[in-house]
Amino acid sequence: MMKRSFADILEGLEGDRARKVARKLPSWAAASAEVPTALSLEQCSSETAARYKACLVSRIVSTPPETIVDITGGLGVDSWAFSQVVGRVVYFERDAELTAAAARNFARLDATGIEGRCGTGTPDTDL
Repeated sequence: MMKRSFADILEGLEGDRARKVARKLPSWAAASAEVPTALSLEQCSSETAARYKACLVSRIVSTPPETIVDITGGLGVDSWAFSQVVGRVVYFERDAELTAAAARNFARLDATGIEGRCGTGTPDTDL
C-alpha cells in the first residue's frame, strides 16, 4: 500500500466536499458558493428539501406570509428557498463565520429580501 502525503489527503477531502456540494446543492455549486465547514454542509437542507419547504409555504397557507424567520440559518439554504416565495426572510445564525458566508452566498445566488443576523433569534436578545 502506497502512503499518501498530508497534502494529497487534504486535496482528496476537498474533492469529496465539492462533489457533495454539487450533488446536494447544485445551484449553489454552480454559483461557487462558500461552504466553510464540512459540518455545515452535512447539517444543511438539500436544495430539493429547501425548495419543497418553500413550496409548502406557498401551497398550504392561503396567503403566504410577508416575512419568514429562520432561527437556525446555518448555510442559509432554507432562507434562500423561502426568499423565492415571500418578500422578506430574517435569517439568524449564531456562528459569525456561517452568517458571513451565507451573506456572500445570497449575493452570489442573487437572493433578495434576506436580512441576515448573527444571533440566536430569541426575542429578548435579537428581535
